[in-house]
Amino acid sequence: MTPKVGRNDPCPCNSGKKFKKCHGQVTSPNPDLHWLGAVSSKAKTIEIKPPGLPGMNLHLVLQAGFEDKASLKNVSNLPGQYSVVFTLSRPGHSPVDERHFSPSQELTGDSHLAIAPPALKFLDGNEFDMLRFEVATPNGNFVFTGKPNTNGMLAKIEFEPFQAANFGDAALRALHAVAPALSSMSVCLDVPANIYQIHVVELRTNTHRISIKTPFKDVVAWLPPVENAPEEQQKYTSLYREALNSTSSNYMFLCLYRVIEGLRSRREKARAVVVADALAKGEKPAPQPDEIIPSDVQGQTTWLNALYSTAQEWDKLALEAIFIPEVRGKRIRNIIDKGQELHKLRNKIAHAVLDSGEPMISIDSGVDIEEVEKWLPITRFTARYLLKDSFPSLFGSN
Repeated sequence: MTPKVGRNDPCPCNSGKKFKKCHGQVTSPNPDLHWLGAVSSKAKTIEIKPPGLPGMNLHLVLQAGFEDKASLKNVSNLPGQYSVVFTLSRPGHSPVDERHFSPSQELTGDSHLAIAPPALKFLDGNEFDMLRFEVATPNGNFVFTGKPNTNGMLAKIEFEPFQAANFGDAALRALHAVAPALSSMSVCLDVPANIYQIHVVELRTNTHRISIKTPFKDVVAWLPPVENAPEEQQKYTSLYREALNSTSSNYMFLCLYRVIEGLRSRREKARAVVVADALAKGEKPAPQPDEIIPSDVQGQTTWLNALYSTAQEWDKLALEAIFIPEVRGKRIRNIIDKGQELHKLRNKIAHAVLDSGEPMISIDSGVDIEEVEKWLPITRFTARYLLKDSFPSLFGSN
């Protein structure tokens, strides 16, 4: 039994730091959905309607119930032994329906990487049924095994148990170990290597945490007026659609930021014309309206619904994901102007170190990925806000 580590105790990773200053602060911005006692032990797949924002990354936690509520065995997410399984998929192909979720042992993974028969045949008659890796990282040494599906394609990557501070720490440690290997194979062999699911198990309590993505809603299709839509509008709407279609958080952010960047420039040019006309007439230009990101729930709901043709449902999880503390009560320009948060994040993603000298975000770094995903929701709705301001006919009533 692993005792709970206090915030001021030495970190179990032997870094010499206090737990609160080391792995105790490794948390994920992607909320956990706790599923307690509602799933049969024989269930292979469950269907749920997760809360939150469509397209949002969440974690489904399956935790066993214990009669002794005071026992440490009833408390999960503590320092101890964890195992991690990555299930792969071919991009655009999901192992299960988008509204169904399965643990890794019930998923049939897939990839473009042949590692075993019948996909791969060896001339000397030998047969192999797995790839074994031993990787040394700044977070420790890890051993993991690549296993094939029935077609012989690399389907899953399973880690041998290792020490971690919590679920988030275990996932990040495993991702830091496996992602460089996948990226190297992708470049060398010129094929994608896509991680579909990360399944983390805390071995002491047998608590499971499964990564999921909230599916988009099924909606009634209708076509906004497009007969006389300007070509400029089409450029921005195509970028927004490209963002929603993307499975890459980095690319999604860049598409949405391009919408924001372009429409901000468009507004500045239009504002300059208004100011020049007023000054030419000897008048004082009208002040720009204050565009404040609301802080209260009612104001947030009203602000969001104004970006749709019909009112939407917004639960607490969705609102908290969109209106993160860093943006509440701020003017929109104070998060999108040059030097502000979205601009700085854009530069980290888009600029190579050799070109600009600025740090570049790595898709192989879980911390970097989570930073992008933290800012994605407000970026998405800021883009919608500017789209409506520039092309109001797009958001007419249906």
